[in-house]
Amino acid sequence: MPEITIERNGKIFGPYTESQLAYYIENNKILLNDTARIDSSPDTMTLDRAMKKCHWRIPRAKNPWESLKKTGIDFILPWQEIKSMSWLHERRFLLLALIGLFPLGILLLTNGAVAYIAIAAYFSVLWGMFFFCIFKTDQVKLKECCSCFLITALISTTALLLIHFTGLLSFADSMTKSKQFILRFAGMFLEAGLPEEICKAAIIFRIVRKKGVICIPQTLVLYGLFSGLGFGINEGICYQLGINRRYGIDGAYFLNVLRLTSLPFLHATWCGIASYFIAFSALVPMHRIGLRILAVLLPAIIHALYNAMPDCLRILPAVSGIILFTIYLSNAKNMKQKLT
Repeated sequence: MPEITIERNGKIFGPYTESQLAYYIENNKILLNDTARIDSSPDTMTLDRAMKKCHWRIPRAKNPWESLKKTGIDFILPWQEIKSMSWLHERRFLLLALIGLFPLGILLLTNGAVAYIAIAAYFSVLWGMFFFCIFKTDQVKLKECCSCFLITALISTTALLLIHFTGLLSFADSMTKSKQFILRFAGMFLEAGLPEEICKAAIIFRIVRKKGVICIPQTLVLYGLFSGLGFGINEGICYQLGINRRYGIDGAYFLNVLRLTSLPFLHATWCGIASYFIAFSALVPMHRIGLRILAVLLPAIIHALYNAMPDCLRILPAVSGIILFTIYLSNAKNMKQKLT
């Protein structure tokens, strides 16, 4: 009479006879996909196959309804847990549900402008959670992250719009439409790159001027990411309600998606680069002026290159900025030693 040995997680159980295996299978102690060996054979296979090879009876559920009935209604509808509200303590799952279901709620909004703002807020939260999880340090305060986002989105961006309305930057507008790359780049630098990067970096300059606050570069970079995100999302809303509507359905759709995904990320990355140098300007006062000029000029140049490039080549300055951002963060300790 053959016997079967079971192997699971490196441990050996048995050997078992047909009746013993039937009992354990029916009581869910042994599974049909466990690794099995017949007698002393070196060959292994699933228990299901081994039992068939021995011509043994394999216990099966005869009546699915009886099986469900045996598990009880609580297994399908855990009413006691629902009524006790214990599921409210599972914050991770509630957060996932909120993220997954929020867009459905947006469909209930009848006002187009409010819906665009709600969608922008949704993507802001997603990007913010991503940045916070990846770049958080012990110094980081969530309140400061939110302040950077809101101040840039509401105050700094409004100030930049007022400057545009006054016509102070109108001299560069004709340059941005030039067919010559150098002139187009210069126009983009003066009209968009420089003023927008100053707008995003303003809150970071304010943070490093606080008394008794010394931030490591990684902390200030995270604040810069939130500031850039605030600008990018705000700009995205303006484009969705204005320029993007001039295009056809397909064009408007893809531009709207771009304005809520990659472009806020790029704005955040450029401001992260600025924040990196601003952090070092506070840590190494002897190089303060040069580092702060670099903090504004470098992201402004990358920004202007992105705007001035043909659509098919914009990926080049975008990727270059991300590569620089990554290298800067990874070399933060070495840079501090070099500067001091």
